[in-house]
Amino acid sequence: MSQKPQIILVTGFLGSGKTTLINRLIKQYRSKKLGLIINDFGQIAVDGILLRQWVDKTKSNDSEIYEIANGSIFCTCLSAELVKSLKHFAEIEPDVLLIETSGLSDPSTFAKILSDNNLDQVYELKASIGIVDAVKSLKLASKIVAIEKQITSSNIILINKTDLVTNEALNDVAQFVRQLNPTALIIKTTYAQMDFSLLNFRRDTAVDEKAVSCNTVKSRPGSVILPQKEISQSALEEYFQNIKDKIFRIKGFLKIGDEDYYISDNNGQLQIEKSEQPVEQYGLSVLVPQDQIPIISKYWTK
Repeated sequence: MSQKPQIILVTGFLGSGKTTLINRLIKQYRSKKLGLIINDFGQIAVDGILLRQWVDKTKSNDSEIYEIANGSIFCTCLSAELVKSLKHFAEIEPDVLLIETSGLSDPSTFAKILSDNNLDQVYELKASIGIVDAVKSLKLASKIVAIEKQITSSNIILINKTDLVTNEALNDVAQFVRQLNPTALIIKTTYAQMDFSLLNFRRDTAVDEKAVSCNTVKSRPGSVILPQKEISQSALEEYFQNIKDKIFRIKGFLKIGDEDYYISDNNGQLQIEKSEQPVEQYGLSVLVPQDQIPIISKYWTK
């Protein structure tokens, strides 16, 4: 009997470094048959576009990306789509299946979803990696339940962006993580760099049949799509300064002049980078509290 496809689940709050880690994993498994399930909370599957570009540059073997946008794959609104994607890859039989969840996902029901659909007989859950942003996760954990859920559901936890905080702040984050998850392997990283032999770390956990995800239709944040418009880099920066304290995340692609750019926020700064490949879908995806939607849209139309 052939070996089961191995799942590596990657969770973490918005902007914590999930896509960077997935890029590293793609490179690590470039000689393997690879599947990717990419879950973007916004309506534009930005991470899917970025990762497809990375796969095109890195992979020599066949690989396939399955994109699930506009919500969390652990919410009842999209869990059926997650199951559909897992069954799809079960037929393809990749060696490794990488799953990148949205930044607001609560993965505590993932093992139950596998069990309930007999997919635990098809796949081996090799690792559940939670990425903790050393800069902001501790500050936001009391307001955003998903952050704690991501920590408690992981067997490997990367405390990322350690170069951006003091040793005292880093120790506070590590203590917070350890209190929530006493048995996880904790790794302190920059740019999501890790020793991939540590993926073999095991923590035996029983399926929690009573697990309920905090991802529900009612708990969804607001999602705003800002369409392509003629805008200069300076005007885009000014717009970001107006909204940065009101949003969870902004990312997407815009044409500025004659060039295509990838736009994203990182630790209160706006990153504007030339896209390495042609862009298929323009626009910015913004995640915000529901009550901020009118304000964000208002600024963009000025």
